[in-house]
Amino acid sequence: MDRVELKLISAATRNGELDFGALAAIPRQHLLDLVNKVQAVNPTVPLGVFILCGVGTDRRTMAIEAMLGDSFLGGFFGEPAKVANSMMALADAGVDRVQVSPLDDASFALLSSYLL
Repeated sequence: MDRVELKLISAATRNGELDFGALAAIPRQHLLDLVNKVQAVNPTVPLGVFILCGVGTDRRTMAIEAMLGDSFLGGFFGEPAKVANSMMALADAGVDRVQVSPLDDASFALLSSYLL
């Protein structure tokens, strides 16, 4: 096995729609549980995760950040430093690769100085 990609938001993406209420309800423990399940089978396999994010202070990002509040996944929406810190904290859970999927391409430029 080359890598395992953890699907954190599967419960919030049904029928091609993103359910923000379900997204806000996903706790950090869900990530830890997935990591533990994989590591119980193969403790050395690299782990990756797909992260939907919104970076900045534009109206759309701020509205999603407000909907998600201080939830685990709410950390991936808002000011660049907050989002970057949330992404880097994934390493503490055992994740060594993050696939960043921003709401818009401007997020890459806003995050770059924090992550590179």
